[in-house]
Amino acid sequence: MSIFSRLLLSKQHFLLLSFTLFCSQVWGLSMGTPELKSSLGSPLQVMIELGHLGDLTINDLKVGLASNKQYQQMGISRMGFERQLRVKAIQEKTGKTYLSITTRRSFTEPYRPCVVQVRWPSGELLKEISILVDTPQIVQ
Repeated sequence: MSIFSRLLLSKQHFLLLSFTLFCSQVWGLSMGTPELKSSLGSPLQVMIELGHLGDLTINDLKVGLASNKQYQQMGISRMGFERQLRVKAIQEKTGKTYLSITTRRSFTEPYRPCVVQVRWPSGELLKEISILVDTPQIVQ
């Protein structure tokens, strides 16, 4: 292999590595699929795993619902029920970090959209969450 070919190959590897590092910095934090832990008529409990935290700790995260302006920018109407929602970041003993969405009172709507926000020192992530709550099953 000639020196020119090696230089070209090294340049391509450098560009690929640079692009990969850039993307991981830009797209670092991610939200998994919401996991419902409650049923209709009981207090709401939804868990969403946060991934790709890198060096971030739970103390670096500021979580909550999106602002009215952000809802409008996403084309989503606030329904008023959002005032009941409590959003916080929690870390399990296993080291996994989750976004917890809960209510104190019974959740009586089978479907509600909401927009959650996670901020950290170098970025922000907004995600629309569709809360679908099944009715309790009656076993005879």
